[in-house]
Amino acid sequence: MSASTADKTHLPEGLEQVPLVSIIIPAYNAATLIEETLDSLLNQTHSAIEIIVVDDGSTDNTADVVQRYGRSVILLQQRNSGGCSGPRNTGLRVAKGTFVTFFDADDLMRPDKIARQVACLRSNPETCPGLTEELNRHSDDLAVLSGDRAQTLLLKENFNISNSPMYHTAALRQIGGFNEDLKSSEDFELIYRIARLGPLGLIRAIGFDRRMHDANMTNRIDHVLRYKIASRAKIAESETDVQRRNSLRHQIGEFHLGLADELARKGNAQALLHIPKAWRYGAFAPIRALKIATKYVVKTLT
Repeated sequence: MSASTADKTHLPEGLEQVPLVSIIIPAYNAATLIEETLDSLLNQTHSAIEIIVVDDGSTDNTADVVQRYGRSVILLQQRNSGGCSGPRNTGLRVAKGTFVTFFDADDLMRPDKIARQVACLRSNPETCPGLTEELNRHSDDLAVLSGDRAQTLLLKENFNISNSPMYHTAALRQIGGFNEDLKSSEDFELIYRIARLGPLGLIRAIGFDRRMHDANMTNRIDHVLRYKIASRAKIAESETDVQRRNSLRHQIGEFHLGLADELARKGNAQALLHIPKAWRYGAFAPIRALKIATKYVVKTLT
């Protein structure tokens, strides 16, 4: 859901006023990268933005770098929470924007991301109830998915990433923001719950560039897999659709096998505990399980 300048002449009548968008950035030891990130936000073509950086207990000079921007950026500081959900919710509580989006402290936002998303939300009331009559409903660059369809697709392919969506602030507060028990996959769990409120709009555009480095969370494979399991289990607790609940259970089983494989590669005995957990969720794969067990034995003997 992202990203080119909205021509005001294409907006519905009565929406000339530019809505404020709050951009919330959780930051932990981001001093070396956050300056370029903030510059990319301040370079947005949408003029009404509020940038909120939540320093999540950094031990470097992240706060000093942010303070150089003066009143252009709001800085909040808190003790380290161990993940992104806590600082995002901290920012959400003080956000003044009609719309809100979240961004990582190490990535770069393209100049037209906010403008394009605002135009989408304002011209498609079914993705943001009560704004205005819909406009350009049938666009080659925009797909509007029903909530049910969005949830089903999310279980087949996660089309969401934390930097991408823009939300109506009121809707996000209505569902309580991010689940702070999740230290990864919190963005997936959130967008799934948002889809329960109604349709999602998907824009065919690139809104940001990711910067890859050794500190990226995606490099912590076992950590990511543990929270993929936890997030799907959390969703499954309240999922009433039988097919989606079965799909969630199958994913949990597959993630247990993946975690077993990753732990076996490291010689961690917990690998053997995740194989029966995978089978409990229907991921019965004896040959793969044997390979995982063999990998663990070889690792421990070498």
